[in-house]
Amino acid sequence: MLLPSVAAMGDFTIFLCFGPLLMQCTSIILTGEMQSKLIYYCVPIGLLTEAIVHANNARDISSDASAGFSTTASLLGLEYSRILYNSLIIGAYVSALVIATLHHCGCILVVLSAPLALGVMKQFSRNDLLTLDADTAKMHLPFGLLLWAGILLSSEGLIHT
Repeated sequence: MLLPSVAAMGDFTIFLCFGPLLMQCTSIILTGEMQSKLIYYCVPIGLLTEAIVHANNARDISSDASAGFSTTASLLGLEYSRILYNSLIIGAYVSALVIATLHHCGCILVVLSAPLALGVMKQFSRNDLLTLDADTAKMHLPFGLLLWAGILLSSEGLIHT
């Protein structure tokens, strides 16, 4: 019973490490202190990073199971993995739109990358998983750059008081 709980923590750990922890460590290095407002900005990036890992794990469900590995994707199965993957992608866009509404209106620019997101979601629906992780990573870059540009284009900058 230990393996399922550990596998479920793997996805959460990826989100934490490439979302809040990465942003807060960067803040400490650059400013010498943690910034609580960064939590808004780490959510969309963390969700998309987790989507890359989840796409890889969904592709490898059969081989992971035969090798005795347990991942969130192998626990969920392909259909529920698709739902989780789509939720991660949609969650990234929703959280970026929340940032645009509450903090930096320029972050609405992320919608320009929505066709790429729709493409990878359709790719998963077709069970075309061979390059889904790489294609998700390719979608992550323009999303991140547009989010960054949206912050820069907003008059208040990243951290405003």
